[in-house]
Amino acid sequence: MEQKQFDNFYRYAAEFGEELDREKLMAWKREYDSRCFLLSIEEYAKCLDFALAIHFRGYASIDWGTARQREFGQKVSNWVRGQLGELGFAHFCHERLGFDVELDFAMHEDIVPQDVLAIIENGERRTPVHKIAVKATKPRNASLVLSRNEVELPNRRSDVYVFTRV
Repeated sequence: MEQKQFDNFYRYAAEFGEELDREKLMAWKREYDSRCFLLSIEEYAKCLDFALAIHFRGYASIDWGTARQREFGQKVSNWVRGQLGELGFAHFCHERLGFDVELDFAMHEDIVPQDVLAIIENGERRTPVHKIAVKATKPRNASLVLSRNEVELPNRRSDVYVFTRV
């Protein structure tokens, strides 16, 4: 395990108590690995297509946290990461929980308030009871960061935030 990853998960995120031995670390690593899902090259391509379409159609060029213009590479990287996080969550729901989720890869003029459009269980499609937002970050990050708008605006606020690392 890289030092930065160890620091983020052990020191900063407090996923362990004060003492840590090899057995506890290996048990944690197995648990961590069990929550990882491999995505296909087609899924990566789908997310990249989505990000490029958003960019070239002029959607959401402002960084919501700072109201500044983001550069092309940062915008595309952030959008790809966000969509990959949603697909990872979809894999988790399918493989671990036994149901599917419908995600939104359509272009919208306004920010889409929720990431999960529907739950599909036993062939039946239904609207989620709770508003679900999937948030993605880099693999080494250990914090969920939400913008003020995502917390304060009723049409953007979610009931459940799913934290993913991509």
